[in-house]
Amino acid sequence: MSRINVRREERCLILTLSPPPGRMAFGFLLLFFTLACLAPLGILGVMQAASHEQGGSQPPLLGFTDPHANHFGFLWLLGVGIIAISLPVYAVKLYSANITYLFDRAAGRLTRNGKSIARLNRIEAVQLWQFEDSDDRSILKLSIVHSDGFVHEIDEGYDEAEMRAVAQEIAEFTRKTVKCNAPCEEESRDVLRDLWKRS
Repeated sequence: MSRINVRREERCLILTLSPPPGRMAFGFLLLFFTLACLAPLGILGVMQAASHEQGGSQPPLLGFTDPHANHFGFLWLLGVGIIAISLPVYAVKLYSANITYLFDRAAGRLTRNGKSIARLNRIEAVQLWQFEDSDDRSILKLSIVHSDGFVHEIDEGYDEAEMRAVAQEIAEFTRKTVKCNAPCEEESRDVLRDLWKRS
């Protein structure tokens, strides 16, 4: 699944970077672990409530969730309440973790989540750097090069086709070139064309 959503309009280019899928997996894992811990509390709470009924004692005023008569039931209810509050908060934080880059021709600025990074006319080039990670896998880093030498990293990823497509989209919108430390597709075609002309 693509991590970068590109939307181009007449006077702006919008890049939306979704958070890594690992964050979502961690949330589901944490939820599963919490529910697994709450299940025994719920079972013990039901067993304790049943023992009160079998003993013929007066049922607690609050029933299953009475903290004085049924500790397990109360703890189970408390845990469910915490999950009910935490899940929406985690979902909102996960959604707000999206990073939005806006190339705005009307304002003449590049912004990241509303914060100005550089003026569009000061962007020198789009840089696509290829290197190897610790597992010797090829990874590409997409950056914006400012005219004063400042480099702002936008994203990095293993999907070469996606990274090159996004770099080309930015370059076309800003009317700049793509700088690569590895031969780009267009450069490779030019080299082959030159070799064919010389032969």
